[in-house]
Amino acid sequence: NLQYPNTTLTAWQGLLENFKEEGSLHSKFAGDIKNETVVTLQEQRNHVKESVKRIYGFRDGISSSSVRESEHRDKCQKDYSSLWTKYKAQLNSGTTKKGSIMPTYTAYNNYLLQLTYSNGMNQSALDVQLPNLMQELEAVEHNLHNFLVSVLSYTFSRQDHHFNECRDIVGNSTTTIQNINPALDVAKLGES
Repeated sequence: NLQYPNTTLTAWQGLLENFKEEGSLHSKFAGDIKNETVVTLQEQRNHVKESVKRIYGFRDGISSSSVRESEHRDKCQKDYSSLWTKYKAQLNSGTTKKGSIMPTYTAYNNYLLQLTYSNGMNQSALDVQLPNLMQELEAVEHNLHNFLVSVLSYTFSRQDHHFNECRDIVGNSTTTIQNINPALDVAKLGES
């Protein structure tokens, strides 16, 4: 074949080699994209999972604290209300004893303290906890955005490189076809 470099048979064999090389390039390109994006996706997934876990933990912590605090506040309010009702009944019946108002005052103070604590907790949630939660969510969003940009950038870069390699192969095939010399084909046929 080297003796007849511009024959149809030589061109055909060259085309087959070029197609084989192009197929290998497609396979390598797909493997590169898969390997790069899968590994990166797995790393990003793990990072997002950790962030979501922290966010859920934060939410659950606020929720359980709020429920406990609310239950305690409601209990203090009921205790105070119950003692006040009893004290009013004693006043109306004229059976009040000296110092019988003290448990009512204590319950009232407990209720006010719990109410103050509740308001402080709510203020803390608004001033500190929710901004921290928003910061965590913004970080997750920022990381996902950067991740998608990097994956797309890598993919487009590899795709551009891949298409250039394929273009070169097609260019070689075109040159091989254009250089076929029909007279050599006839000469080769005459020899056989």
